[in-house]
Amino acid sequence: MNIGRMLTTTARRVPDRPAVSWGDRRCTYADLDRRTNALARGLAGLGATPGTRVAVLMRNRPELLEVMYACFKAGVGLVPLNARFTADEVRYHVEDSGAVAVCTDPEGVGVVHGAALDGVHVVVAGDLTDPAPVGTQGHEALIAASDGDGDTVVPVERDHLAWLFYTSGTTGRPKGALLTHGNLAFVVASWLADLTPMTEADVTLHAGLLTHGAG
Repeated sequence: MNIGRMLTTTARRVPDRPAVSWGDRRCTYADLDRRTNALARGLAGLGATPGTRVAVLMRNRPELLEVMYACFKAGVGLVPLNARFTADEVRYHVEDSGAVAVCTDPEGVGVVHGAALDGVHVVVAGDLTDPAPVGTQGHEALIAASDGDGDTVVPVERDHLAWLFYTSGTTGRPKGALLTHGNLAFVVASWLADLTPMTEADVTLHAGLLTHGAG
């Protein structure tokens, strides 16, 4: 099961209910489903096709969730990076994972470009500097250019990579731990069944880093 299908199913069932709230911004399930479909198509145009990987260096914001679900839907492995990484750390994780693109925010774009990543696309959420650095494009522009009808959820096996999560590297270089669609689907089902039963009427505040295991 592709865990991105969870969003699509919910959007069809309760399209107008709020999915994400951030400050004054609100996004319904239908909007989130449409935007992640468009982003999946946009990332595919950058080479993020099933089996490839995309890194995300971003503080908590709605676009981070959009990158997550776009990657899940497209069968692309998500590589979450700590927003406090230095350029050297970004370069190591991106090169080691083989990511074809890095999605970041205005605070992280300088670090990403400082990593001197050859042939890696950079997508930035929020306001871009004018002119934008060469090889950089905006998150919203990528969505707008790829918007349209059609589901982007691809069929995957339960052992297909969903999330490449790097260890802390306390005894050496960080190593990528593979979490599959089956792993994450089991975690979601177990969480809702045993730990925090919720419905679409409940609201959750997530204060931890979405790029950490808590995400």
